Amino acid sequence: CCGGERHHIGDAVSEKLDYVPAQLSVLQYRRPKYACSACSACSACSACEGQIAVAPLPLQPIEQGMAAPGLLAHIIVSKWAD
Repeated sequence: CCGGERHHIGDAVSEKLDYVPAQLSVLQYRRPKYACSACSACSACSACEGQIAVAPLPLQPIEQGMAAPGLLAHIIVSKWAD
């Protein structure tokens, strides 16, 4: 935004529940978070205004849901096909 280099300030971690036959597992998506190092040093910079950049999550069948595609598929098959 201002041309300054961003530095790593942490990670955004998202978790989903997935189903593997006879076992559940938790999938973690680790996405690095970055902030502008030039703007964090001076509070007068108005170009970035403290913006933090985080990579987007992969597409999910249910946005903001905890279930991964494998778990959803198992639930659907168990409910209607079994």
